[in-house]
Amino acid sequence: MSDFERELKRVPHDQPPAGADPRLLELVFARIRGRRRATLAAIAVCAAAAAVAIVLLGTGGPAGGGMPAASPGGPIPWTDQTAPVYAPPPQPSRTAPTAEYAACTASDLTGKPGDISMGAGQITQYIVLTNAGASACTLSGAPSTVTGVRAGGRQTTLASGSATPSQGFGDLIGPANLQPGQSAQVAISTTDMCSAAATGTDDYSSVILAIGTSGRVDIALSGDHPLNVICGAVGVSAYGTPQPATDLISSPLDGLTATAAMPATVTAGTTATYTVTLQNTTNQPVALTPCPSYTEFISPLGTMPGSGAVRYYLNCQAISEIPAGGSVTFDVQMPVPATTGDAKFGWTLQGTSVSTGGAVVITATTASP
Repeated sequence: MSDFERELKRVPHDQPPAGADPRLLELVFARIRGRRRATLAAIAVCAAAAAVAIVLLGTGGPAGGGMPAASPGGPIPWTDQTAPVYAPPPQPSRTAPTAEYAACTASDLTGKPGDISMGAGQITQYIVLTNAGASACTLSGAPSTVTGVRAGGRQTTLASGSATPSQGFGDLIGPANLQPGQSAQVAISTTDMCSAAATGTDDYSSVILAIGTSGRVDIALSGDHPLNVICGAVGVSAYGTPQPATDLISSPLDGLTATAAMPATVTAGTTATYTVTLQNTTNQPVALTPCPSYTEFISPLGTMPGSGAVRYYLNCQAISEIPAGGSVTFDVQMPVPATTGDAKFGWTLQGTSVSTGGAVVITATTASP
C-alpha cells in the first residue's frame, strides 16, 4: 500500500485530501473497492461452508455416508443418554498366601516411604518395610499402632488396633513372606474432603509403626509430602505385597488419556458445560464399541467425593473409534450442586483407569435486578 493510499484510508468515509489529483484518486479507490469485493467474497465462501457443516451436523451427515462425524475442528456434541452404574466383571480368584516363617520383629525390619496415591479425595502413603535380618520372616496382620511425629518432635497416636476394614487396599496381599532383602508394604490413608482442608494442614514429618509387641520402626517421610491429617480420619492397611499387574483386569480403553477443560467458576444450581479430550496413546485404533459410559461429579469441599455423580454414554453415534495417536474432544454437561465455594470435579470412563478432574469454584446465582 502506498503512502497516499494509507492517507486516504485515514480519512472518514473515504473522503480524499484536498488538492489530490482526481485521476490518481479514482485509481486508488478502484483498488480499494476491488479489495473489499474480494474480502466480501471470501467471507461469503466461509459462511456457505459453515452453513453446510451445520446442516450436515444437524442431519447426521450425508445420506448413505455411514457413521456421522462431528464438524471439523469442533467437539463431539453431548448426548443426553444416561447410563447405569458400572458393574465390573468378576475378578480372578486369588489364593491368599499363608504364613511360612516365624513372625518378623521390629529388629528385623527397616522402613522408608514408598509411593503416594491420590484419588477421589483419598491420599494414600505407602510405607516399605524390608527384611534386613539374616533369616526369612513373615509379616502378618497390621501395625498395632501408628504414631505421627511432628517436625518439633511431639507425637500423636493416629491409629491403633488393626487394619481399617472399611478402607480398600486391594492392591496389597498378605501375609508377606520375606526372604532377607525382600520387602512388604503397609498403606496409611487420609482424606482432604473436609472444610478445614481449604484453609490449613495438620502435618506429621514422620511415622512410627509398632510391630506387634516386638518394638517399633521409625520412618521419616519426604519433606515435600508430610502426612496431613487435617480431616482427622486415618486408615491403615494390613501388611502385604503389591498385587502383580498381570492379575488385574484391564480395559481396552486404558490406552486412552483424558484431559478436561472446565471453567474456573460455575454457577450453583445450573448446568456446567465443559469438554473432555480423549487421547489415544497407542499405535492402534481404539474402538468405542460397545459404547463406553462415563461418570462425573462436582463435590464441594467437605462432602464425600463423587456425591451427586451422574452417568452418561459418550456420543458414539458421532464417532466409532479414536485413531492411533489421535484425539477426540467431547462436549460434556454436568449439574452443579447448590452449595457454593471451593469444589472438586471428576470425570471417569466407567470400568477403566481413564480419568481426569481438578478444582472449580461454585458461585452464587446472580439475582435479577
